[in-house]
Amino acid sequence: MSNCVHVDNSAFSHLKGIHALYMSCCDQISDQAFIHLAGIHTLDISNCDRISDEAFQHLKGIHTLIMKNCYQITDAAFVHLKGIHTLNMTACAEVTDAAFIHLKGIHTLNMRSCESITDAAFVHLKGIHTLNMSCCDQITNAALVHLKGIHTLEMRGCEQISGAALVHLTGIHTLNDANYSEMFDAALGLLQLHKSFSVKTYSGRQLCSEIHIPGVHSFDFLQPLQLW
Repeated sequence: MSNCVHVDNSAFSHLKGIHALYMSCCDQISDQAFIHLAGIHTLDISNCDRISDEAFQHLKGIHTLIMKNCYQITDAAFVHLKGIHTLNMTACAEVTDAAFIHLKGIHTLNMRSCESITDAAFVHLKGIHTLNMSCCDQITNAALVHLKGIHTLEMRGCEQISGAALVHLTGIHTLNDANYSEMFDAALGLLQLHKSFSVKTYSGRQLCSEIHIPGVHSFDFLQPLQLW
């Protein structure tokens, strides 16, 4: 029921036991509606600006939560998200490193444009499978130490990360970044050592479509990674 701007809390008394609900941009929904959503598996509350941290007490055990552009959500909400599998918190500006203590064991996380996140958060992300940390401009090379074994990583616009950080990503399956030549050259070096290292590399001026490296028989450019 995304964009159903006239639906209010009263409708939710009829939704008890629902498995998945997509209600982005529902401006009339507030915390009171969540009383009826206990046990829900998948929920999208993106751009619902009347929902606060209080609503999350009814989301314990949720599997997948999408809350893009929920600027009002803070670290306090995350105490109720322990054990979550998939979380999209794109542009949740009030979320800081303190929230990540509750995200240990998470499988998939999109934290694009969460500008308050620093390297300190990454100690809690060991073992993560898929991460989008694009446009998180406080993150440095030190964060990637904790991402060994990651499968898929997107980090476009992370200007403080250099090619030297890629040593921690050997064996990675999918990497989307490389907005500048240093990262590009480092990725090519890893390709020579790790055939499983797949990367879409883009320079600021042009996409390099033909590459010839001794010992590397093929280099496939991937489509841009989409995490929702």
